[in-house]
Amino acid sequence: MKEGYIQNKMADLNEQLKQMKNNGANLGLHLEHIEQKIEGYDIILEKLKNIEKFSNEMMQALRKNNEELFHAQLNAIYDKLQEMVDVSLRIKIKDINSDISNINKQFDFVDEYTKYVERLICISERESYFLKALMKQLVKKNIFTNQEINQIIDNTEKKYKKK
Repeated sequence: MKEGYIQNKMADLNEQLKQMKNNGANLGLHLEHIEQKIEGYDIILEKLKNIEKFSNEMMQALRKNNEELFHAQLNAIYDKLQEMVDVSLRIKIKDINSDISNINKQFDFVDEYTKYVERLICISERESYFLKALMKQLVKKNIFTNQEINQIIDNTEKKYKKK
């Protein structure tokens, strides 16, 4: 019985050993399969890194392109504003020059009017001297007396003061 027991145990152990070998072989195949998947994942991870690198490069290129477009648009707007300001200033300067020209014309008119008034004053003074000289002559020739001349002057002054 000891022999049969040992043989049965050995047969059981051999059977367990075969199962373990089969399980080990299956585990080895499973491990190879996992390694192949890991290699596949490494390839996928490498591709993902390449995609991420490409994405970052594209983002930088887009940022740079957007900055260039932004600055170009900003410069275009600045140029348009500058042109609008220049046109507005030219119009205002033209208006101011026109106003200055009109003012100068008015000053020219005032200057001419002043000269005309000065000429009239000069003529009036000459006529005054002439009238005084004429009155002196009339007094000398006894045509009028000093009193009559003073009365004529007073009456004339009264008429012009009323006007």
